[in-house]
Amino acid sequence: MRKTFLLLALFPVILTSGEVYPDEGKGILARCVRDIKWVAASPFRLEKSDIIPVGIFCGCIGGIMTMDDDVRDFSLSPSHRSAAMDSVSSFARLFGEGYVTVPLCCLLYIAGKQEAGIEGLETLACVTVMASGIKVICGRARPYEGEGPYRFEPLAPGNGNWSFPSGHTITAFGLASVMAGHLDKVAGAALYSLAFLTGLSRIYDDKHWASDVFTGAVLGTLTGRAIIRLNKSEKENLNLVPYFSAENRGGGLKACFSF
Repeated sequence: MRKTFLLLALFPVILTSGEVYPDEGKGILARCVRDIKWVAASPFRLEKSDIIPVGIFCGCIGGIMTMDDDVRDFSLSPSHRSAAMDSVSSFARLFGEGYVTVPLCCLLYIAGKQEAGIEGLETLACVTVMASGIKVICGRARPYEGEGPYRFEPLAPGNGNWSFPSGHTITAFGLASVMAGHLDKVAGAALYSLAFLTGLSRIYDDKHWASDVFTGAVLGTLTGRAIIRLNKSEKENLNLVPYFSAENRGGGLKACFSF
């Protein structure tokens, strides 16, 4: 929820800085709205060829759920906990916090990495809406509540059962996938490693089950990559066409999109 407020608060900072594609006539906020709609409609665009990958993904979630209790017991074992691990977990968690990720995207934009910064904000907007929606729909109890990994109370947002999927993990992997698309391989590997640690921290802190983290990691990565492809396809469909106006005795270039 705090991440949503931060997104709304910081949008004006970069909205006044211009648009990434002036010819397209789309502002940053409009792009985010477009992306959220596009991601929300993704299930309706599934084709027959997507059945097997989706089935494997769902099967993996189910398989990991059967091990959720064992993973939690392993994580909570005193022999696997220490002051150093506590510090690592606290640090890694920051990469999934809105008060860190949103300003980071804004800084990238201001520093000249405009596309990376804006696509990062677009991804954060999408994963925030996506994760919040799935959390409410599923209503899975968190590990520390002691109700087990199979406690679900769908469509009851007031109960606080928002375990599935991990919001921190989907945020970290979404942002890592976008930044990796604009940076070199070494930086990309480092960002994915940090996102991986963010996911582990949620298990270590007993905030999420392993299956929550796995789902968040996959959805975040796919969303970030999809945002990059979506913006790339729009740029590729943009054509500059010369024109001449006899009435105004002038000419120029106009932007045309192919659909």
